Amino acid sequence: MIERLSFFVRHSLNDLRVNRQRSFFAMLCIAAGVGAIVSLQTLGVMINETLTGSLQESNRGDLRVMPGDNWGNYIIEQEDSLESTVFTPAGIQRIQAWFDEHYPGSVITYRQALSGLGTGWSAYDLDRDTNKTLILGLIVDADLYPVYGQVRSLDGKPLDQLLQGPDDIVLSQNLAEPLEAEIGDAIRIAGASQPFVLSGIVPTDAEAGFRNSATGFLAGMFGFYYLDHSAIAQFGQTQPGLSGELYVRLADPEQVDQAQRRLQREFWSVNVASTSDLNEQNSTISEALDDLVVAMGLVSVLIGGIGIINTMLVIVSRRITEVAVLKTLGLKPNEITILFVVEALIMGVFGSLMGIALGWGLALITKGFAETFLGQSLAFELAPTPALNGFVIGVIITAVFGFLPTLAAGQIRPALVLRPSDMALPKAGRLSAFVALIVLVMALSLVAQGLMGDLLDGIPHLHTITMAIGAACGALIAIPLIASDYLSMRGRRRGRRWLPHVLGWLVVLAALPAGGAAFGNRVPALLLVTLTGVFVLYLYIILWLIVWAVGGGSLSEIRAGLLLFAVPLFWPLIPVLLAIVLPVWVLGRLIQRVAFVDLKIAMRGMLATKGRGASTLLALVIGIFTLSVITMLVDSITNTFEQLLEELSGGNAMVFTATGSNEMVDTLRTTLEAQGDHLRGYSIVAAYNSSLVSYYDASAGRNAHLQPWVAEFLNPINGRDITSNLPDAKFEAGRNLDPATDNRPNAAGYWPVVVQQYDPEVGGGPGLEFSLGDVLTLRPETGSAPLSFEVVGVIARSGISIEGSQIYAPLAAFEGVDPNEVTAVLDIREADLRPVRRALAEVPGVFMIETRFINDLVNRIVDQFTSFPILVAALSLFVGGFVIANSVALSTMERRREIAVMKAVGWQRERVLGMLLLENGLLGFIGGVIGVGISFVILLLLLYLMFQGELGDKIPYGIAFALMGLCILISLVAAIASVWTASGEKPLNTLRYE
Repeated sequence: MIERLSFFVRHSLNDLRVNRQRSFFAMLCIAAGVGAIVSLQTLGVMINETLTGSLQESNRGDLRVMPGDNWGNYIIEQEDSLESTVFTPAGIQRIQAWFDEHYPGSVITYRQALSGLGTGWSAYDLDRDTNKTLILGLIVDADLYPVYGQVRSLDGKPLDQLLQGPDDIVLSQNLAEPLEAEIGDAIRIAGASQPFVLSGIVPTDAEAGFRNSATGFLAGMFGFYYLDHSAIAQFGQTQPGLSGELYVRLADPEQVDQAQRRLQREFWSVNVASTSDLNEQNSTISEALDDLVVAMGLVSVLIGGIGIINTMLVIVSRRITEVAVLKTLGLKPNEITILFVVEALIMGVFGSLMGIALGWGLALITKGFAETFLGQSLAFELAPTPALNGFVIGVIITAVFGFLPTLAAGQIRPALVLRPSDMALPKAGRLSAFVALIVLVMALSLVAQGLMGDLLDGIPHLHTITMAIGAACGALIAIPLIASDYLSMRGRRRGRRWLPHVLGWLVVLAALPAGGAAFGNRVPALLLVTLTGVFVLYLYIILWLIVWAVGGGSLSEIRAGLLLFAVPLFWPLIPVLLAIVLPVWVLGRLIQRVAFVDLKIAMRGMLATKGRGASTLLALVIGIFTLSVITMLVDSITNTFEQLLEELSGGNAMVFTATGSNEMVDTLRTTLEAQGDHLRGYSIVAAYNSSLVSYYDASAGRNAHLQPWVAEFLNPINGRDITSNLPDAKFEAGRNLDPATDNRPNAAGYWPVVVQQYDPEVGGGPGLEFSLGDVLTLRPETGSAPLSFEVVGVIARSGISIEGSQIYAPLAAFEGVDPNEVTAVLDIREADLRPVRRALAEVPGVFMIETRFINDLVNRIVDQFTSFPILVAALSLFVGGFVIANSVALSTMERRREIAVMKAVGWQRERVLGMLLLENGLLGFIGGVIGVGISFVILLLLLYLMFQGELGDKIPYGIAFALMGLCILISLVAAIASVWTASGEKPLNTLRYE
C-alpha cells in the first residue's frame, strides 16, 4: 500500500513538472479562490480584534450613563437639540455622590450638552473662508476625558495640553480637511459669541467607528471638535453643567456588572451601557460580518473550482495514451482515478499555499474598504486561523472538483495503445458520474457547514427540510448502486444467487436514505448547497445554450441535451430559453452566413469548447452580477434623491431657526431681502400646529367625519411664501399655488391649500380620498380664530415631503398667528453661496444647510455601508478573471495545431491574435450582457417595490454599459496574457510535436 501510494505521488509530481504550464494555471485558480477567502477572513479577524479589544476605551469608561425618560428634577427635556433629554447639574452630582458612597475611588466625567437648533452644528474657518455643516461638538473636561486611554493630536500632544483654556478648539482630521484648517486658524462655531483658536488636529478614529454607539457613527460621518467645559460660557443660551452622557471609571473594573445592576436599581430611569454590553454588541456585529465574509469567500472558492474542473479535463484528455499504457501494465480503473486525485491534491496543496500569500496581500491592499465600512482604522495582522482555513478548504475543494473529471480516466481502454489515433476521451459511466455528483454536493455541504456554523439556524423547520434533502440524496445514491448491481447480475450466465443480492439491496435502500437523513440533520448547510447547485445548474444550462446560439450551432449538437427538459425540474427554464436562446440562435445563424472569415472562425471556436465557455461565463456572470447589482442600485438611489431633494424643496439650500415666532419671520425676511442678486428666489415656510374643526367633502356634498389618524395627518399645516420656490411635486389633481390669485381668500372666505393624498398603508388605517373643492377648517394652537381652506391641488401619494407636513397654504393666511417653527427654502446662485452663508451665520438662532450637502451625506452613508459588499463582489470578479485566463490558456493549448496551420497558410501573428481576442471578447460580451442584465431586471423590481416606480427614469444606463465593458476588458486582458506566446510560436515547432 505504501509503495503504491509512493508511486502515485512520484508519478503525479513528474506529471505536474511535465505539464507545468497547465498545472500552473490550475494552481492559479486555486490560489485565487483561497486568496479571496483568506483575505476576507483576515479582514474579519482584524475587525473582530478592533471591535472586541480595548472595550473600556471604546465605551469611554467602565460604564456609560445616559438619561432616561423621567427622574424628577435631575433630568430635563431640551427643545431643538440633538440630545433632547439631559442630566441637570444636580443629577450629575447625585450620581457622583452615589458612586462615592458605594464605589469609592471612581472617576466620573461628562460631556456638556448644547441646546438650541443649530447650536454647535457648523464650523467656519475665518482665515480660509471655508465652512462645514452638521458636525458633532464634544465639550469635555480635558483634564479627565477620556477616563481610559488618551486622545492625542496628529503630532502626538494629549488633549489636556491642547485645550488649555476656553478659547482653544481641537478638530478631527475629517473636519479639518474640508475646512483646509491649519493650527492657529480662527474657527467660529454656530451659536458661540466669539471665534476659537485651532490648537490641534486629532485622528478621526479618536471618536469615530463603533465607539459610543451613535456618537461614533456621527463622528466618523460628519466630523467633530473638542472644547473644554470652560468654553460653555460662550454659548449664551446653553446652561452649564448639562450632560448627555456620563463616563465612569471604577476603582475595581471587575465590579462593572455589579455596579451596572445596582445603579439601574437605584436610578431606574437612566440607561447604563457597560463594557460587557459593548462586548456583546460588538461580538454580534463581528459574527455577522464573519458570516458575510465566509459566505462570499466560499462563493469565490467555488468559482475557482470551475477552473480546476476545466484543467483536470484537459489534463486527462491530453494523457489518454499514458493512461492506456498504465492500464496495460496492470493498473485498475479505480487506481487510475486515485492517481489523478493524488495529482489534484498536490495541486491543491501548492495552490493553497500560493493563495495564503495572495490572501494576506489582498487583505493589506483592501483594508481601506473595511476601514471605510467601520469608520475607524484597523491594525493589520497575519492571522493564522484564516490561513489554516484557506489551506484546508483549498485542498478539499480541489480534491472534490478534481474528482469528477478523473472518473473518465478510469474508463480509458488499454487497446488505445494499439490505436493511438483514437484519442477521444471516453465518457464516465452515467451511474458513477451521478453518484459522484451527489457525493460532491454532500462533500461541499460539509465544507460549507464548517465555515458557516449556525448561520442558517433561524430558518423555520430547517432540520426537517435538510433531513428530507439528505434522505433524498441517500436514495439517489442507493438507486444507481442497486441498478448497477442488478445489471451486473443479469449479465452473468452462471452463479447468479439473487436472494443475497436482493437482501443487500433492501439494506442499501434502507441504510443510505437513513444515513442521508442523519447527515442532513447534522449538516444544515446541505440546504444552501442544494439550492445553490440547482441555481448554478440552471445558469450553466442557459449559458451553454447561449454560447451554442451565439455561435449559430446546429440542432444536432443539442438534440440529446434537450432530453433534460423531460424532467420537471428543468421546466422553469423553458420560457427563458424560448425568449432568449431562440432569437439569439436565429441571429447567430444569420451572422454565420454574412460574417467575415475571422468572426466565423471565432464563433466556431466558441462552439468547439462551449462546455468550457459556459463554465467560464458562469464564473464571470456571478462576479459581475454581484458587483453590478450593488453599484447600479446605489447610483440610482443617490441620483434620484439629489433630483427629488431640489425639486420638492424648491431650492438648493434650507434655513432652520431655533425659535418660531413672527419676529423670527420678519428678521429672516429682512436678512434674505438684503442679499439682493445673490438669491434667485426664496420662500419662508412657517409650520402651525392645529386641530381639525371640520371637513367638507365636496365629492359627497356633505361634512365628513375623519378618523383620528387622518386628522393627525393634517397637522401641522405649513404656511409659505408663494412668490417663488414652490415645490415641484407630482400633482394627482388640480394645481400649485398661484401668487397672482392665491395671496387672498376667495369670495367664500376660503384660503387655497395644497394637500398630499392620504395613503392608508402609510397612515395606519383607512381614510378618504381628497378631491378638489374639499374645505378644511383648522384652528391654530397659537391663534384663536379658525381658518378655512379650500383644496386647489392634490399631490400624488408617492410625493415626498421634506418639511414635516403634507399640506401647505399661503403664508398670508396666517397673519397675526405665531408659528411653531420657521424655516426657509433658498435658491442661491452657486457663486454666491459663501456670502449668503456668512450673512445668515450672523443671525442668532439661524442655521443654513445646502441640499447638495444632504445629498453628499446620503452618498457618504451609502458608500460606507456598501464599501464592504462591493469589496466582496470585486474579489469574486477577481477570481473570475483567473478562471477566464485559465480557460483561455487551456483552449489555446488544445488549438496549437489550428494556430500553426493558420500561420502556415499565411496568417500574420496580429491576425491570429485578433481572431483569438475576438472569440474571447464575444465571451466577455455575453457574460456582461447576462450578468448586468440580471442585475438590471432585479434593480427595476427593487425600485418599483421601494419607490412605486418613481425611480424608473433614473436607471444608471452609463454604469450598466461600463460594467459590460469591464467584462469585455477582463476577458481580453486574460486572453492576451494567455495567447500572446502561442500566437507568436513558429508553425513548424508546433506541427512537429503535435
